[in-house]
Amino acid sequence: MARRPPRPPRSTKPPLAKPPVGSGVARTRRHAAAAPRLAIIISRYNESITSHLLEGALGEYERSGGDRNAVMIIDAPGAFEIVALANAAARSGRIEAVVALGCIIKGETIHDRVLADAVTQGLVNITIVTGVPIGLGVLTVDSVAQARARAGGDKGNKGAEATSAVLAALAGLQRIAAAAASATTKFAGASSRLVRPDKAGRHTDRGLRRARRGRGPRRGQDGTGGNGGAGGGKS
Repeated sequence: MARRPPRPPRSTKPPLAKPPVGSGVARTRRHAAAAPRLAIIISRYNESITSHLLEGALGEYERSGGDRNAVMIIDAPGAFEIVALANAAARSGRIEAVVALGCIIKGETIHDRVLADAVTQGLVNITIVTGVPIGLGVLTVDSVAQARARAGGDKGNKGAEATSAVLAALAGLQRIAAAAASATTKFAGASSRLVRPDKAGRHTDRGLRRARRGRGPRRGQDGTGGNGGAGGGKS
């Protein structure tokens, strides 16, 4: 009767453990799930510049814990059309923040100024009406060299800066909404009373309150010495 071959020795390596809750893998997944829903409206006019702004914006979103593949990227033919597309994204109900990217370079006429004013004011109006924050990453420059310097050059990347700003603004809006929803919630660092310090350092907060009640500052605290205000002393 043939003997069976011996079994190979069992591996002494410990089994692969699941990543703990606090590990980098788990943390990355949680951040990606909790990252704000972001839309980026990018002008394809001067695309050699705006493409670098887009890369900076996506990189900043990833550094904040988001997944660049989850970002809604919408192409605009030019800077002027950014406003309509940003408005549609903000009103969709599916986007929490918008980043506008474009590049307006000065020419021989004042067209660049008219365009920049129209785009900026349009984006401001969208934020006011919808409450959705918009990061302004539309360059308004005098030359191509200035644009390149601000699209990943020695002046930084304005696409990344706009994304960082809009995420910070959104976090602030969420804090305000959470505080408004609970009467017992207080802002971190907020005082129970509003303090209005005097820049010159002459008045205390108590003195300011007394002045507001119509009693005026204490003797010698109005900067005129101990003889009162106008007309109180010799000229």
